[in-house]
Amino acid sequence: MKITTLVLILSTILPQIISAQEISSKSIQLFKTDSLQAPQSDCDYFPFLQMDLSNSSKTFLLAFCEYEITWADQQNDSEQIEYSFLDLSLSSGNNQTFKPIGQFTADQRLSFIRKPKYASVDAKENWGAKTLRFGALFVVDKSINEFTISFAGEKTKTKASEEKLSDPSEFAKIEILECKLIDSTTIKNSRLKRNIPELEVSLSNPFGKLLKVKTTIFPLAPNVIGGEYRYIFRPSDFLLLSEKQVLKPLGFLSNDNFGKSTIYNLSRASNDELKKTNQEITLIFAVKPNFKSGELIFLNKVAGQVSTK
Repeated sequence: MKITTLVLILSTILPQIISAQEISSKSIQLFKTDSLQAPQSDCDYFPFLQMDLSNSSKTFLLAFCEYEITWADQQNDSEQIEYSFLDLSLSSGNNQTFKPIGQFTADQRLSFIRKPKYASVDAKENWGAKTLRFGALFVVDKSINEFTISFAGEKTKTKASEEKLSDPSEFAKIEILECKLIDSTTIKNSRLKRNIPELEVSLSNPFGKLLKVKTTIFPLAPNVIGGEYRYIFRPSDFLLLSEKQVLKPLGFLSNDNFGKSTIYNLSRASNDELKKTNQEITLIFAVKPNFKSGELIFLNKVAGQVSTK
């Protein structure tokens, strides 16, 4: 009776023990660059501050990695993979080992990492995840071009590419719906209203007008780290080029209320479904009273012309 009970217990436990996911290298791309945009705490995209290693023997190395996932139990969709940058390293032929100093999204949104164990790379089968994606930043010697990427026991030899980095704006399409000059008193700041009870507080621009630019974002591919089919963006991803001046948005409108900063998340169960979704966003810029036209820039590329009647 005891043996029978033990067999039943083992038959229940063993499938869980041997049910282990596997990953295999699908795409490893390395890019070297002496100049890189510095991350900011309040926005993902900030082109006004560059880190430069032109006069150094070191350079930045960007590693964009994608691994295929083989889920062990096809009948069970509750499996998950959990790794971190502790499972990641880069080595060269002369026995040098490099640790990641930052992490990237697919569209190059950089954040530095102090503790690799908190830079997580995970995926869940019930997300529909088929691959595991991440970007990592290293600092290496300029003379080295051949490397081995080690991640979760998977080692891949590769060379630094001589091609240019992909354009960050390629992960989404932007459509401009409306451009309109408005009076500042038409915009209410609900945030200030909460801080000053019983007062209606409007946003003002004593130097001119406010420009309202309504756009729609259509994601073309996921940009987040891990296995989700998710695209993230911020109002600070946009800039306005007018009369040779580059303007950052003051913020955005949501339900007729003004907000300064937020993160938009578009998530779906598959890549095809992600491509079918979209998100409207209304940006607010401070412009001169005689503003006529300009160019709306998304990340580092002109998304379209904006003009007022």
